[in-house]
Amino acid sequence: MFRMVRSRGPFKIVALAATAAGLLLAIPMNAWAYIDPGSGSMAYQVLLAGTLAVGFLLRQAWARTRKWFESRGKSQPPREQ
Repeated sequence: MFRMVRSRGPFKIVALAATAAGLLLAIPMNAWAYIDPGSGSMAYQVLLAGTLAVGFLLRQAWARTRKWFESRGKSQPPREQ
């Protein structure tokens, strides 16, 4: 009757971003620049925010998955013996 539509949009974006970041880090470049403590602090903050965002997404995905399985179990009528 109704089919679940699988949306893989966020996963494609994450995979694309990870691939792009990996390629950018793999290319050697000379950086004749000074990195001040404020830049390091900002990089740390971005890393921490990304880690927390991934944790939040995993928690949301787990909650939706658990809710889906719980709703499947409740929709079946009890068997008569």
